[in-house]
Amino acid sequence: MNKSIMNIYKLVHWFEIIVLAYFIICNVIIHLYARQKAADNADTMVILGAQVMGNPAVPHPVLKGRLDKALVYLKN
Repeated sequence: MNKSIMNIYKLVHWFEIIVLAYFIICNVIIHLYARQKAADNADTMVILGAQVMGNPAVPHPVLKGRLDKALVYLKN
């Protein structure tokens, strides 16, 4: 094979390794933070949701389930 083509293959190979390492590191960081205990004195809570429909506003069943779980969490 041509030497320049081999260099391109090596470059692509190293790029793939770097991208894979990046995703692995990001996953490890996410899992480490997910295992931490939540602060007892938190002032806010973010609930990632779904669609809110109608007037008056009614949460989508997916969002309603998340809101119900958040309410249980707040009461504990």
